[in-house]
Amino acid sequence: MSKLTIPLILCTITLLSGCDKIYTPADFMKDSTLRNGYAQQCEKSSQIQSKNCQNLRLAQQKIQFATQQGKTEFVEKSSTHTN
Repeated sequence: MSKLTIPLILCTITLLSGCDKIYTPADFMKDSTLRNGYAQQCEKSSQIQSKNCQNLRLAQQKIQFATQQGKTEFVEKSSTHTN
């Protein structure tokens, strides 16, 4: 085996192990099932700083602001997502 094979394998495994889909705030705003599922996950202290948890908080803030302003421009739907 060449000297590069082992580092390449290790890098590939590292990259593939952390490949969760990153949802945007708009994704969370549109899909209450997705939003509720991640809200439960983000309550865990180990995931609180993940990109999805950050985007979820941003979406929740936008929804709250829009609701206070009497706006409901975002289309909310329910769907089945696997987290």
